[in-house]
Amino acid sequence: MGTVIRVALLCLTVSLAGLAYEANANIVEAGPAAAAPSLVIGDAPPPLAPLTWIKGSPVETFERDHVYVVAFFATWCGASRQSMPVLSEVARRHKGKLTVIGVNVRQSEHGEATVDAVTRFVQERGRDMEYTVAMDDPVKKIIFTTWMRAAGMYAIPTAFIVGLDGRLAYIGIPIDPDASFGFDTAIEQAVAGTSDLTAARQLQAELAEQMTHYLLDRELMTPLDGAMERKDYRAVLLEADRIVARDPDRQGRVFADRLIAMLHLDEAAALAFARKSHSSAENAEVASVMADTIASVIANRPDLSRHAYKVALSYLEPTLAPKGSDFNTMLSLMTLARLHHRLGDSQRAVKVHEEAIHIARGRSDVSAEMMSILQKTLAEYRSGATDKAP
Repeated sequence: MGTVIRVALLCLTVSLAGLAYEANANIVEAGPAAAAPSLVIGDAPPPLAPLTWIKGSPVETFERDHVYVVAFFATWCGASRQSMPVLSEVARRHKGKLTVIGVNVRQSEHGEATVDAVTRFVQERGRDMEYTVAMDDPVKKIIFTTWMRAAGMYAIPTAFIVGLDGRLAYIGIPIDPDASFGFDTAIEQAVAGTSDLTAARQLQAELAEQMTHYLLDRELMTPLDGAMERKDYRAVLLEADRIVARDPDRQGRVFADRLIAMLHLDEAAALAFARKSHSSAENAEVASVMADTIASVIANRPDLSRHAYKVALSYLEPTLAPKGSDFNTMLSLMTLARLHHRLGDSQRAVKVHEEAIHIARGRSDVSAEMMSILQKTLAEYRSGATDKAP
C-alpha cells in the first residue's frame, strides 16, 4: 500500500503550525470479516436520501447524459480537506456537464455532529468547496451504509462517479496519484462517455481489500490509541509490545507511537531507539520513511534538547536530496523548517519554509486553509521570535 493511500486510509489530521501528523484513533471496530461488496462498478447508485442539504440544490435523481461525483468527507479529516480544492476544480472545469456532491459522514467520530457545525465549516471553505454539500444522519448513518459500506469502503475521502448512463463508473480516493486507476482519468472518461469499467472494478477490489485490513488494524490498535489519548505513555509501550507479540510484522506500525511515548519518558533512550531502528531498516525505502517519521515526531515537541533537534536534522536532510515537488516533499520541508526554528536559526527556517510554500502554490490539493496556515507560520519565522531548545 502506497504512502498516499496510507495517508488517506488513516485520514491524517494535519496540524501544520505544529507539524503534528497523527492518525485519528476513534474508528469503529471491524467486527466479523467483511462480506463481498453488494454495490459495485456498473450498478445503478442508491438514492441520495435521506440527507440534509446544506449548500446547493438537492439532487433527488441521477439524470442520464450528466455526470455526478458523490464525495464523502468529514470536517475533522485532513485528507478530506485536502481533496476539496481538487473537487472544486473538477466542478469548475466541467460546469454544466458534471455535478459534485459532498456528503458529510462519520462526523460524530471527531467533532460536533450538527447541521449548524457542518454549515459553518462549509461557509468558511469559500472557493475550496464550490459544489453542492449535504449531511448524512450522524446517528443512523443511512447514506454511509447504503453507499460506502455497501461498496466495501470506509476511509474518507472516497469519491463515487456516476456516468452518463446513470451507473457507477468509479469508486476511489480522489487524492491518490498512485492508484491503479486515477481519479482525473476517471473524470475525463466519464464526461466523454468512455469509462474503463474493468480498471474501475480492479480499483474497487483493491480498495475493498485494503479497507478490511485497515479496520482489523484499527481494532487491534484501539487500546494503544486510548493510552496515547490519556497520555499514559508507559501503557502505550506495553500496548505496542502486545501488538508486536501478536503480529511481529506490525513493528513498523507502532514505531511512531513508541518514539512519541519514549520521548515523554526518557529522551536519551528514545534517541537510542530511533538510531537502532533506523540502522536496522530492511531497505532504503523503509529507512527513508523512518527517517522522516523520526524528524516529524521530534520537530513536533517544543521541549526537547538541542541535541535531539540536531539528531532529527541528521535523519531528515539526506532524504530531501534530490528535492522533489510532491506533497510529501512539501511536508518534509515544513518539518525541516520547524527544526531550524527550534534551534533558533530563523533565517534558515524562513528559506526552507519558503521552498515548501513554493511547492504548495503549484498543487491543486493544497487548500486555502492550508495555504493560510503556511503563510502564518512563515510570518512567525520571519518575526525572529525565538523558539530555541534549552
